[in-house]
Amino acid sequence: MTTGPRTLLLGFTLSIAGVLCTSAMRAQSQTRPGCDGNSPRDIKACLQTFVDDQSVIGLVTLVDTRGQAQVDAVGQFKPDAIFQVMSMSKPFVAAGIMMLVDQGKIPSIDSKVSALRGFEGFPYPTVTIRQLLTHTSGMWFKREVTTGNWHGIEPLLTNAFDKAPGTTVRDKPLAAVAAHYANAQLYPLDTALRQFHYSNIGYLMLGWVIERLSGQPLEDFMRTKLFEPLHMKDTFYFPERASAGQRARIAALDRRSPDPPDYQHYDPVRPGFAYASPAGGIYSTADDLRKFLSVFRNDGRAPGGKRLLEHDSILKLTTDEEPGDDFGCKGAFGRSLGFVVVRKAGCPGAPAYSPGTIFHRGRFSTEFWFDPVQDRIGITLYQRVESEDYAFPPRRHIQELIKRFAAR
Repeated sequence: MTTGPRTLLLGFTLSIAGVLCTSAMRAQSQTRPGCDGNSPRDIKACLQTFVDDQSVIGLVTLVDTRGQAQVDAVGQFKPDAIFQVMSMSKPFVAAGIMMLVDQGKIPSIDSKVSALRGFEGFPYPTVTIRQLLTHTSGMWFKREVTTGNWHGIEPLLTNAFDKAPGTTVRDKPLAAVAAHYANAQLYPLDTALRQFHYSNIGYLMLGWVIERLSGQPLEDFMRTKLFEPLHMKDTFYFPERASAGQRARIAALDRRSPDPPDYQHYDPVRPGFAYASPAGGIYSTADDLRKFLSVFRNDGRAPGGKRLLEHDSILKLTTDEEPGDDFGCKGAFGRSLGFVVVRKAGCPGAPAYSPGTIFHRGRFSTEFWFDPVQDRIGITLYQRVESEDYAFPPRRHIQELIKRFAAR
């Protein structure tokens, strides 16, 4: 296993799209035996082939078309298994920020962080909320020239601060972690990254903004403003605070391959954690993730019609209006304020995505997406620490199957 900066760079930060397209274009085009069906009932048989050949230890998928949901689970995982969704936590934070915009606590997405209440001393006076949401702030995942090390790796993974590796973050609240990274002397902005550079630290700052402006810890804000209104009963940040039954349903991590070097500890319950990672701390189930994406299907409303987000905020969270995430796919992906957005050309690695589809991925091989053209929500959940290769074959074959039955 290589331990160089390329591994660290790819480690957590490209989990939203990774090398989706380049890997797919290298993949063989023929249909996998067992995945050649053309109806929803064929999904489980397709999933089972990956368990049978020991590619995976289990899989959960959910396909919801126009409100009719089908959940399939194979191998070690049951339909109600609870997964660490890692970077899929970021759209939740983006939604939380837009709630504060709707409330007037953030005047505009183009507001400078340093102009917000409680952030007068923020050491990056030019950085805006929009830039943090779209990974264009220059708040880095960057290589330090003098050491060759990469900085800005999500401390949830390393359990340590960059430039203070002897200090663990396990027992540190979010504000303490954010204050460490909000240090212009240790971490100067890299203006060369202003076009697009994936930044976990940028989302850490957004979580800090939510806490200060709402007056609530991030986990409490998300619980009261999103999880509870959406009846997301199995979604949380801290397993120690969940029920014993929920902890027993946390999906096992496939550790048959060595962990990459930027992932230095692992316990599915994260004992003693006080750090609610905005960039990757959420645990959830397929059905709960479907409920979150239903907010975008229903123009910002929860079940029963309660409005959680204004129409304009939903547009900003779903509309391609920012620099794109190319990843070798020739402009296939753009960016909203919370998701990757599929552009007209599409990508071979995402055959089920219509133009306008929003999606996000997480480092442990998780993904969710909403296709407004087909009115379809899709979720694929696994648990494997990704490193060099973000290709996850089940994802592509499931999407090809979905595309076939969608065309019928």
